[in-house]
Amino acid sequence: MKLRFSFIVIIIFMLAPGCSVYMAANQPDKKDVSVFNVGTPRTHVIAEAGRPLHTKEKADGTLTDTFVFVQGYSSGSKAGRALFHGAADVLTLGLWEVIGTPVEAVADGTEVKVEVEYDANEKVQNVISLAGGEELDGIDRRGAGTQVPQAAKIMEADDPEEGPKLASVAKDAPVVRVGLRRQSILITNQMQITDMLVEYDFFDRSRNPRGSFVNSFIDNNDGTIIDRATGLMWEKSGSTSRLNNRRAKEYIKQLNRKRFAGHGDWRMPTVEELASILVRKRKNGAHIDPAFDRKQTLCWTIDRCESQSWSWLNGAWLVDFKNGEVNEAYWKGEVPVNYTKNIENHVKAVRSVR
Repeated sequence: MKLRFSFIVIIIFMLAPGCSVYMAANQPDKKDVSVFNVGTPRTHVIAEAGRPLHTKEKADGTLTDTFVFVQGYSSGSKAGRALFHGAADVLTLGLWEVIGTPVEAVADGTEVKVEVEYDANEKVQNVISLAGGEELDGIDRRGAGTQVPQAAKIMEADDPEEGPKLASVAKDAPVVRVGLRRQSILITNQMQITDMLVEYDFFDRSRNPRGSFVNSFIDNNDGTIIDRATGLMWEKSGSTSRLNNRRAKEYIKQLNRKRFAGHGDWRMPTVEELASILVRKRKNGAHIDPAFDRKQTLCWTIDRCESQSWSWLNGAWLVDFKNGEVNEAYWKGEVPVNYTKNIENHVKAVRSVR
């Protein structure tokens, strides 16, 4: 009976956060440092290493990121260590923790600090180890070539003198297509917005200032524009006045009742969809392609947001084409409060064409 009780106590102890078994199983994961090889796209580096500690832009327009992360262990290594500690605990009736816990407390991964320089294509060109360099052994840190023609074309399209062009990708040219979410969701924090912008390479002045998603716009000459890159048809203009959220939804219903441009399936865009038509360079007061009407600078999306400070407020995400960023709107809910933000905005309706 006493032995059985002892084993139960050991098992409970092994599952506690402060024991060696738990600590071994929950050590930091091992990151794939091969993303630091020369030629890797910046988006892939960020996806693996996380958001950079800071980013600086050189005079020639190329970027340098500084990353700080903890290089941990593979899943197999962590599982093996946890099993070893567990077996040692059983054999020593828990006395192993005197040794195992301090070992795991020390072996909690290696902090790596690395500076990554990119070429004009935003691909890794050079890597400088600032700390934990042994974790980067074996990667190709230098030797990027001069393969930048495509990036040069994209940057030319954004040049202030030239401005972005309608259908900047020729109609018969291959188009990189992406599928964007259509259903409304609740997005509760800014990091979700940042992750989305980085994933699709959408421009945002503060969150992803080097975003360079390539649209393929076609003006249908009926008040609508198709983007072949996303498979979306947009209103060329939008609502003539700013509307509150309830009236914005009524505006969409009116479009469908009138079958604007011959269609009855117009809807309010998600934040992903509306952010896809932000462009890097501001022209005539808006970060949007010249094909679109610039009056609708602050536009509603269907996605809801939640204020951490004012949880009783109603909220929705917006896209601000004047300032080139995703923003928020809050208005009064069931509890009367004085705080509101961006309560009236324009509507730019969308529909799916594929």
